[in-house]
Amino acid sequence: MLKNRTRTERYRNRILIIVCLTNIPVVFFLPTIYGQAVGWIAGTIASSVNFWWLSHNVMNVLGREANDSKLASYKFFYFRYLFLAIYSVLIVVTLKPDILAYGLGLVSVQLAIYGNYLYELVNGTENKRDAE
Repeated sequence: MLKNRTRTERYRNRILIIVCLTNIPVVFFLPTIYGQAVGWIAGTIASSVNFWWLSHNVMNVLGREANDSKLASYKFFYFRYLFLAIYSVLIVVTLKPDILAYGLGLVSVQLAIYGNYLYELVNGTENKRDAE
């Protein structure tokens, strides 16, 4: 049985699903444009993990005292980006992806957020979501 998710968790999951769905058509292009496809897939994986990790860390910090939350925020921030840097170096060295495609994959979560917002704006659903 699924527990009731908060609005933040539902939004986070929606964005992650959008990003993961962009990988489906890219998989079909793996044999023809390997470097670009691997770059996009590796970038979206890093972006998705980074976004999920950020939301998890924010939820952990919210209930803490001001000084404790500031220290924890700095630790979480630098640990996330250390992981992202190590992951990026390993991907570039081992898989040799197209760097531009990898960079676009790294901003795929931001692109999904903007796309989702524009979709809600056009359909008029952003006011309904805020009313919940």
